[in-house]
Amino acid sequence: MSKTKTTKAKKGTKKAASKQAKTPAVAEIAVIGDPIIHADGSKLLPIGKAENGDELFLSEDPITWRQYLKFCDDSGYPRPELPTFFGHLEILASLHLDHPVVNVSFIDAMNYCAFYGLDLPTEDEWLQAAKHPTGAYPWGKDEPSKEHLNCAEFGPGKTTPVGHYPKGNGRYGHHDLAGNVWEWCRNKEDKPADFVDPAGPLASLKSATPGASTTSGSAPTM
Repeated sequence: MSKTKTTKAKKGTKKAASKQAKTPAVAEIAVIGDPIIHADGSKLLPIGKAENGDELFLSEDPITWRQYLKFCDDSGYPRPELPTFFGHLEILASLHLDHPVVNVSFIDAMNYCAFYGLDLPTEDEWLQAAKHPTGAYPWGKDEPSKEHLNCAEFGPGKTTPVGHYPKGNGRYGHHDLAGNVWEWCRNKEDKPADFVDPAGPLASLKSATPGASTTSGSAPTM
C-alpha cells in the first residue's frame, strides 16, 4: 500500500516486517526510541513527534502480501488482483509473500488501517521519515545505485522483498522509502475511523503517493 503507508501507536504509520538474506552496507540510522510490534505484524519505528505532541511511528516496511492476505482472510475483505508479473497464478503469489502488496486502492489501504487500529501517514509525516538532513535521498547524498533501491533503471522489472536494499534505508531505519512501490498517504482531513465501502463514492477522500515504483506504471501500494 507505498509506499503505502503508516501505522500508529498513538498516531503514526505502518509497514511490514521483512527478511534479509544478506546484509550489504547499511545506511547509518538514528535511533530515537524503542520500536513497537503491532498486531498486524508491522514493526513501527519512532520518527519524532506528531503535531499534538504524541510520539509518531512509521512502519519499517510497506505492507506485504502476507499481511494483506491475512487481513482479507480475517475480515472477509476482497483480495486484490494479482499483478501481471505473478502470472495471475496463486502459486506464484505464494512465493512473493514478503514482497509489498500492490493493486491496493486508497480506500483499501484506509480499510486495512481501520481494521488494525492504525492510520495512514500524512505526506508530511511520511517525509519526516523519508527526508535525510544531509542529502536529497532517504539514505543521504549518494547518487542512487542498484544497491540503494529497486527502480526502472536498476531493478528486475518487478517488486522485490521488503528490506532487500539496506543501503537505501532511511535515517530512522525504514526500508523502501524510495523504489520498489508507491505508497499511499492521506490528507489531514481524511481520517475515517471505520470501514468505507470500497465500491462507494471517493469524492471526499484525497491522497498522495510519494516514493518511486519498480516501473512507472506500477499500481500504488500501502
